[in-house]
Amino acid sequence: NIVRICIMAYTCAVYNYWLNAAWKEYIPTLTTLSDHNLSLLSSAGSLSNSIFRLLAGIVVNKYPFKWIFLANITVAILSSLSINYVLNGYALAFAYVVAAFGGIGVHLTIFPSICATVFHNGHRVYPYVFLMFSLASLSQYLILYLCNDDYPLMLHIFTGISIVGGIGGMGGVGRGGKGGERLIDGG
Repeated sequence: NIVRICIMAYTCAVYNYWLNAAWKEYIPTLTTLSDHNLSLLSSAGSLSNSIFRLLAGIVVNKYPFKWIFLANITVAILSSLSINYVLNGYALAFAYVVAAFGGIGVHLTIFPSICATVFHNGHRVYPYVFLMFSLASLSQYLILYLCNDDYPLMLHIFTGISIVGGIGGMGGVGRGGKGGERLIDGG
């Protein structure tokens, strides 16, 4: 169970961390934005991260983890698939940045909750899950470096990683020591 949760954490984070790190260099390759608009994107991204954390905290108490995770990973998949082909102005740049930064807020909120619920001692398990976020951040940097500004290739890699997480998340995570109850399925 912990391995699956770690894989899910890594895969839902890597694209979001990449856009968080590379948006200021990447987005101007797709559209022309003023310095003022770039500053607004940064502020909007930061604000969305905070707002999405608050919303995820409310939603995680009302809906199964699986559906929140699948919504977050679906946004990452669709974003990484489409950004290179669709983004052509400020409004779409705003939407992609808000979605990615917000996705970071969501996964930082929902994974401690699932660890506490599944393992009943989440404080012992969550550091391993949080390590996956650090590895995702390191991975996105290595992909950015190794792909040498080949953004379409990077985005295909991120899409593949996110799809793996989506497939893993659809399988469910059993409740630790309870015979495989489907916690994230809502059971």
